[in-house]
Amino acid sequence: MLTQGDLDYLFRRFPLLGAIGLVISVCGCLTVITSSSSNLLGLLPLALGLLVLVAIWWLARWFVNRRAEPVDALDAPAAEVPAAETPVADAQTADGQQPITPSTQPDAPLAETSPVASAAMVAPSHSHGQSRSPRLIWWLAGGAVLLAAVACGLAAALVIGLPSVGACTPRPAATSSAILGPAIPGTVSPSLEAVIATFDPASPYSDTLTISPDSRRVAFAAAQGACVVALVDGKTEGPYDHFGASDSVRQIVFSPDSRHVAYIAGVAGSYVIVMDGQVQGPYLAVGRTSLVFSPDGQQYAYSAKVGSQMFAVVNGQRQPAYDAVDNPHFSPDSRHLAYAAQTGAHWFVVRDEQAGPFYDDAGLGQTPFSPDSRHLVYWAKTGNQTVVVTDGTPGLAMDGIDANSISFSPDSSRLAYFAMFGSQSSFVVDGQSQPGTNQLAAFVFSPDSQHFAFQARRDSQWSVVEDWHNGPSFDTLAGDPLFSPDSQHLAYVSRQGSHWLAVLDGQPQPDYDGIVGASLQFNPDGQSLSYAASHNNQWYLETGQLELGPYDRLGAFVFGHAGQHLAYTAQRGSQQFVILDGHQQAAFDNVALLAFSPDDQHVVYLARRGAQRFVVVDGQPGPAFDAVLYTDSGVVQFDTPTTFHYFALRGQQLTHVEAQLAAAP
Repeated sequence: MLTQGDLDYLFRRFPLLGAIGLVISVCGCLTVITSSSSNLLGLLPLALGLLVLVAIWWLARWFVNRRAEPVDALDAPAAEVPAAETPVADAQTADGQQPITPSTQPDAPLAETSPVASAAMVAPSHSHGQSRSPRLIWWLAGGAVLLAAVACGLAAALVIGLPSVGACTPRPAATSSAILGPAIPGTVSPSLEAVIATFDPASPYSDTLTISPDSRRVAFAAAQGACVVALVDGKTEGPYDHFGASDSVRQIVFSPDSRHVAYIAGVAGSYVIVMDGQVQGPYLAVGRTSLVFSPDGQQYAYSAKVGSQMFAVVNGQRQPAYDAVDNPHFSPDSRHLAYAAQTGAHWFVVRDEQAGPFYDDAGLGQTPFSPDSRHLVYWAKTGNQTVVVTDGTPGLAMDGIDANSISFSPDSSRLAYFAMFGSQSSFVVDGQSQPGTNQLAAFVFSPDSQHFAFQARRDSQWSVVEDWHNGPSFDTLAGDPLFSPDSQHLAYVSRQGSHWLAVLDGQPQPDYDGIVGASLQFNPDGQSLSYAASHNNQWYLETGQLELGPYDRLGAFVFGHAGQHLAYTAQRGSQQFVILDGHQQAAFDNVALLAFSPDDQHVVYLARRGAQRFVVVDGQPGPAFDAVLYTDSGVVQFDTPTTFHYFALRGQQLTHVEAQLAAAP
């Protein structure tokens, strides 16, 4: 085994070896403990570890051979020292005296011995140690293995990124697991639950939770020590210094086809765009809400800054640089891209890399392209005058404009927007306006694009203007004007004094104590109206033919796709329930997000009972969760008329649920 003399010799001859070994050991151990990487990059540290093993083994062999020679081979060759023939007890110096050794005179300085005497001392000691030389090699080889292991860990840290003190590394992705949950009554099989990831609703990043349009993918950000990571479908990406373009803008964006996901993150004082796990950048800045996908999901764009220049990045490729770039938009057919840009004191709009005319200021609204993608519209300003520019041609000069009010008709042939002319406001339709109103709101085109309507206030009275014709005056209007599907009828909700009433084609309907303006809709026949109304503190569903109720409260209602069924939510006492074609279903503490299956054979909704949430099918609750997540399309996503899926949360387990309904008889 190694003696104290061996160790002293090792560290005296190689003073940095011990320090380097100690540092590698500590760093390697920390890396092994904290690292969670299991990708192909592990091959590099493995190869490096093998090289370290071979190098240290060679060093061990060299060290042992070195100890087998005199300390100074030039002054005392090994051939001149008869160590192998002379036993230790008989070894003498040239004058016949017993040599002075550390064992007989421990205080004698080593420098006082002559080279020959030193050789004589070393030779017997090494001669005796030759029987343990293999042991020494094995000890050193064992140490080499240990150093190689920790070197592997250190190399992995260098490749993957060893965190600084107080930083964090990505935690392992939660392993998805599929289990069979309780059966939803009426289904042909139990619901299939797959745990996707661990999600903390109390996390400061809980607002980043995003579900893909098809409800099959999910992504969110999560704190990890002093850093933040992104979890996409349960797989960890990062870590990053911060998430989003700012603390208030932390968006995760899925493509419309749900195949791609992107977000903005911060690394080392810079910003990066992470697209499907691949980092783009770094950039000095990125547009706060500039990250967009094309409608077909095949392209993406964002604005970024490097140095003093900004540019649009389209599908990973930088476009021409300007002083500023803002608000990129794809056309509905995904073939065109437009954004506002600045050079010096001039602003302009770039369409398909072609810059438009210069203005003092310019920008895009929410829908700059027409539905058919043939026309581009934006606002621009020169001096104190503002214009709307359509396909490069400026329109009326105005004192102000609401950029987000700019809208095309469904057939792309007409254009409307809200404008200010001095102290008067007006909607501009096809280049025409009628100033003279105090307040305007809620502009809509009819489905066939032949008509338009909006709300206008003159003095203290409100009216609905249809094709520039003023309707009757009321104290208040509620909700937006509503055209029938065939564009032949116009309806809205109004209040006169204490009476609320629906108005259909200018004709008042029965009055009530209250009407929910947002509930107004045309019946499937396209001729009559349905809405929620109250009388004497009781609520009714007015359908134009029947008055359904009374109830303590009335919620949403929905017609089947073919118009043959009607379902709505209502409340009596503290219990809420669904009424389907006149039949009351099971009661819950709360019900919401009512929808029919594609074949109209089932009604599906979200319900709460105590602290538990359920997806309910035909009045029968499914598995219980702490929360059920939903998108703009509803609480569940139907794949076929008889299969659907959704995301839910049980504890901190983010779960994807699949269910199959019984086929209609």
